[in-house]
Amino acid sequence: MSVHFGELAKKVGANGTVSAEEILVLRREAWPDGRISQAEAEAIFALDRQLESKSSEWVDFFVEALGEYVVNQRAPAGYVDRENASWLMMQIDHDGSLCSMSEVELLVRVFERASNVPQALKDYAISQMELAVLEGRVRRAMAGNSPRGTSPQPR
Repeated sequence: MSVHFGELAKKVGANGTVSAEEILVLRREAWPDGRISQAEAEAIFALDRQLESKSSEWVDFFVEALGEYVVNQRAPAGYVDRENASWLMMQIDHDGSLCSMSEVELLVRVFERASNVPQALKDYAISQMELAVLEGRVRRAMAGNSPRGTSPQPR
């Protein structure tokens, strides 16, 4: 990661939001050659935690960039091994739990794209979703962060 990307990510998220234009700049800086470094991936996670409002464009970038990094850029390509799963869970657990739709969508993307994921990651995803539902965090996490600009409807 260039120091520039890390500084750019902090600057972009300083006001708690990120515009479509800023996402395009981040995409160009982090992904000019189609690859993202671990430091860039961690900076993207840090920016996600910094944002108070997450647009559908942000969620799309977050999921696409980090899903590609976890599944295809960390060895073994196409698979999520124990080390990759541990790294992903550590990034999500940085704030104590799965609590944003961007993190939920990232987990879904990883499961969809990887040929195989460790049982520990499957168990983690299920337990985090159970906790989120039981503690009511899902609705809070989805408020204002729903993909494609839709709002979740209570049943």
